[in-house]
Amino acid sequence: MRSWAASPNRAYTTVSTHVDGGRTKLHLRRGASLAPLKAQGMEPVARKIFKGVLLLEVAGLAGAYLLFYRMDTNQDFRHTMNKRFPSILEVYYKSNEWAGVHGIREKDQLKWLSSKN
Repeated sequence: MRSWAASPNRAYTTVSTHVDGGRTKLHLRRGASLAPLKAQGMEPVARKIFKGVLLLEVAGLAGAYLLFYRMDTNQDFRHTMNKRFPSILEVYYKSNEWAGVHGIREKDQLKWLSSKN
């Protein structure tokens, strides 16, 4: 099996392998080393994975902030969240109570009960 690998500072390097009696032998030509081949192959993949994970984390934080902002400014949205995702609304109420903002839950319940009557 023969493959060609490009190195930024060198001409193309020939790498060939063959199996001899159950052992794989690697032959490098023109004074090449394995270090540039391994670094070139793994570094971009690791960078892409890191960038992808970082992008997902930033998107998750932005989504959580937008959800909190919408619940904080819109009582009708909180009512919708109460119907569809009551556990998320409970986290919103608990986080506000933990931060020292009390009375939001009671105001919402009063409005929702008065709108039913």
